[in-house]
Amino acid sequence: FFFNDTATTEIYTEQIVGSVRCVQETVSTQSTWGKKDKSRGTIEIINFKLTKRPSFLEYLRAGERINLITAIDFTQSNGDSDLPFSLHKIDPSQMNQYQQAIQQVGSILLNYDTDKRVLMLGFGGQPRFQTQGSQNCFFITENPSQTEVLGLEGMHRAYHFGVQNTTLSGPTYFAPVIEYAMTVAKGLSLIHI
Repeated sequence: FFFNDTATTEIYTEQIVGSVRCVQETVSTQSTWGKKDKSRGTIEIINFKLTKRPSFLEYLRAGERINLITAIDFTQSNGDSDLPFSLHKIDPSQMNQYQQAIQQVGSILLNYDTDKRVLMLGFGGQPRFQTQGSQNCFFITENPSQTEVLGLEGMHRAYHFGVQNTTLSGPTYFAPVIEYAMTVAKGLSLIHI
């Protein structure tokens, strides 16, 4: 704020919502002993409301349910799974980056998933188990009539199946996955992550 300036500033923090206005009563003092000028003034609080935003755990305690949805990128930018530098390279001695992400994220979020069933999707590739062109949203489960898998082990199996049965393609078009997840979430009235 500047001298003789009146403005309103909105304050949004994790727990506080309000507005503050600096009023015109700003006075500038003369410098003494080589010190810089100091401005003094008044701040008037126009409206103030303390709002507690619930934490993730508080939502769960209140009865909210979540279901995990996972989408795997099968675009060519990941590199063919037969090549050593591929992000989809399956090596029995170590997990690739996708397997690590499934393990790390899944092991945490499945603790909060109500039924431990996970919708497994792929995008940006050509699934060899479907006859259409490059797909921007497809299921990567072994059984096409079952779109969900059970738990972390099921997630890893579905990912492995997807890598073995999908030709990398493109483009990276993620919107259909988000739209599908929103449709599922609206239909089930659940929180999907």
